[in-house]
Amino acid sequence: MKDSKRHFFILLFALSAWASAFAWHEYQPMVVEGRRWDIGVDRSYIIEGDTIFEGQTFKKVYDYDFMDDNHEQLYRKDYYCAVREEDKKVYILVDKMDGNPTVMLLCDFSWGLLNQSCEELGIGVHSAFNTMIHGTERRVINTIPIFGEFLRPLIEGVGYLEAPFDPYYGTDIVSGCYDGSHTLYDIDFDGSSFTKEDISPITDGEVNGDGHVDIADVNAVINVMLGKPVGPRCDDVAADMNLNGKIDIADVNAVINVMLGRE
Repeated sequence: MKDSKRHFFILLFALSAWASAFAWHEYQPMVVEGRRWDIGVDRSYIIEGDTIFEGQTFKKVYDYDFMDDNHEQLYRKDYYCAVREEDKKVYILVDKMDGNPTVMLLCDFSWGLLNQSCEELGIGVHSAFNTMIHGTERRVINTIPIFGEFLRPLIEGVGYLEAPFDPYYGTDIVSGCYDGSHTLYDIDFDGSSFTKEDISPITDGEVNGDGHVDIADVNAVINVMLGKPVGPRCDDVAADMNLNGKIDIADVNAVINVMLGRE
């Protein structure tokens, strides 16, 4: 009996070591000093500096217009808005019609299978998945107005691909998002693809955030399926192994297959 237990734990350790190759989805923030969103070829939004409102620190966003496509000859720079990020939620400080500033929710990067709508913004979640974009795993959330038909993609760390700082909708199409020379996202100008890379959802079975695929991930999927509370690192989107928009026994079986090295 003791030998059987020892062999079991050796096997479990080996499986955990093998599965540790799967990288956990580390959250990528959106509100970062110096981050730039290109709108077309000669306009950008850039985060520069701080401002305080009601005791909270916001990052200021400036609207840049350039006279050249290389973003070198500045034509105009205007203050646009201010944003802050907390618990995967991004808030925007805007001026109301009466001239008084107000804070409102811009987006929530935890939207997904466990949170299918946001009444405050009047939007729902059509689909959500994790994918690799320029070498980094990010959540992609296809939002949709509750009383509308068009999808509005939201990318973790990048924001909305249409009007990144408008919680409703706008005409500013994001052509690229950058940290200095590092590309977070870019688009084909012919509109043929989401980015210059093929976007493929990641379904590696790593659900509970410990860096391993093991029985704990199976339990995490079961808890999501049953609507039980899950830990703060548990990713309900990652639990949807077959990408059908719901968590069920098929997803449990899929994680087990990954854990055991099956196809």
